[in-house]
Amino acid sequence: MTRRTTMDVDVSGLAPLLERQLDRYQRLRALSVQQADLVGRVESEKLLGVLSQRQVLVDELSSIDRELEPYRQRWEQVAGTLDDSTRARVGELVEAVRGHLEVIVRQDEQDRVKLEAVKAGIGSELGRTRTAGAAAQAYGGEAGSRPRYTNHEA
Repeated sequence: MTRRTTMDVDVSGLAPLLERQLDRYQRLRALSVQQADLVGRVESEKLLGVLSQRQVLVDELSSIDRELEPYRQRWEQVAGTLDDSTRARVGELVEAVRGHLEVIVRQDEQDRVKLEAVKAGIGSELGRTRTAGAAAQAYGGEAGSRPRYTNHEA
């Protein structure tokens, strides 16, 4: 492939850049599957590890996105200089990225809903524990103290 430029944009670098982007989205999607599994099993420590790995990929994707910006800004010019096979490859890569992104966003939303349900369940359980503790305190008092409520008629 010859090196073609369009107003300081190296068109020959577009497909490899999109391939890097697709690779990161594929890896992010795999981590999304792991995340969903860990959310379902409520494994917080492992989930934090997966989230950390995902953040690394998101940071890499942000960097790639910045590198793609000049191509986006001059897309009409860039597309006009691509040969048919490169244009087709670029289209395939963009569609593959979109597909992965849609799946990742959908899975993340499902995980968010699950995590909120877990959080609500824990909050409810903590509330019941506090209520039970207060009731036990009121009726039983602390060990070694005399009962708070007694029947004085006996």
